[in-house]
Amino acid sequence: MRDGIKLYVMENTSTFINCECSDLMCDWKVSAAKVRKSNVFVLKEITPNHTCKRRNYKFPLRTKWNAEKFLHLWVQNPNIDFHILRYEIETCSGFKYPTWKLEAIDKTAKLWLRTDHNYGYERLFQYKNEMLKVNSNNIVIIQTKTFDDPDVAVFDKMFILFADYSHAFKTTCRRLVIVDGWEIDSPYKSVMLVAVFRDANNVVLPIVFCEGICIMCDGDNRVDEAVSKSLPYAQYRQCCFSLYNKLKEQFPLAPVYLLFWAACKSTNKVTFQQHMMLLQDQNRDCYGWLINREYHCWALYCMPEWAKGTDITISAAEQLRSWLLKYLDMNVANRFTTITRETAKNFEKKVLGWVGLGAGQHHSSSTTTNHTKCQ
Repeated sequence: MRDGIKLYVMENTSTFINCECSDLMCDWKVSAAKVRKSNVFVLKEITPNHTCKRRNYKFPLRTKWNAEKFLHLWVQNPNIDFHILRYEIETCSGFKYPTWKLEAIDKTAKLWLRTDHNYGYERLFQYKNEMLKVNSNNIVIIQTKTFDDPDVAVFDKMFILFADYSHAFKTTCRRLVIVDGWEIDSPYKSVMLVAVFRDANNVVLPIVFCEGICIMCDGDNRVDEAVSKSLPYAQYRQCCFSLYNKLKEQFPLAPVYLLFWAACKSTNKVTFQQHMMLLQDQNRDCYGWLINREYHCWALYCMPEWAKGTDITISAAEQLRSWLLKYLDMNVANRFTTITRETAKNFEKKVLGWVGLGAGQHHSSSTTTNHTKCQ
């Protein structure tokens, strides 16, 4: 590439690669095969010299190639000076790069190393504008705050609601909402508040409303405080798994864990009381501790019928986190952009499935995992 020669890949598999010069009159070629049970490729054939005419110009190397080639520069210094970067790249390639190309290389390298968080916050308003172009009913609220300099605004928090998903919730889904707070491991240590709910087939969807909704969360990362402040008319439910962990901390030797889960899953008051009485016989202090934890907020039999849900833990939020985990270390703009794109693709697939089944089947569609997020 440095000498202005283009190559044509004839074959490229996991075990063999074969390239030839793009000039049909040239005899140059190279082939290599992979060593068995190894990541090493052995050169099988090579014609060292080109017989074609050299071009009188050189080809600039691609953005990703440069970013990968010089990635060590960003590892050593995430904020590498552009003058140093330009010198290193142009010395290697022999080609003059414009500033916009260097910026693209810089952004690509920082994206791979997850050090582009400043750039992500700069793009948030662009993300907001694009979301409103896609659907004017989408809601994107970005709040900023100022410190010593009133003219310099700093990101504070963000709220996103997808209109299509909220419509699906209002018309087809169960009234149980599961809320969880995820700590984002970035230089700014933010928390993403996620609300999910289930459709008729137990697949999760997103929503943020207040009245006529049952909210379940684990109380970590001040989630319960956010729920009580933002959704004061919703019915609050406690995650049984979170309660179970606290129970083990308080009573590590008490043989009551199986009885606790049996009580949690009881579907009627009589069965619940029977298991709680057995638990009281095993450990009276543990029984009193659980009763004081407002059992009507975690016992399944106390779940309101209109919620049409049987969840006693926030496992739906954990399922969502597992699906989104590979995106959570991105900068804030790329994170929301990527998640929005992926969930939209899945949502569209499900809508096509509804059309195939007919309008009367919408209520039982297996809508994919989506989300509503606050940061």
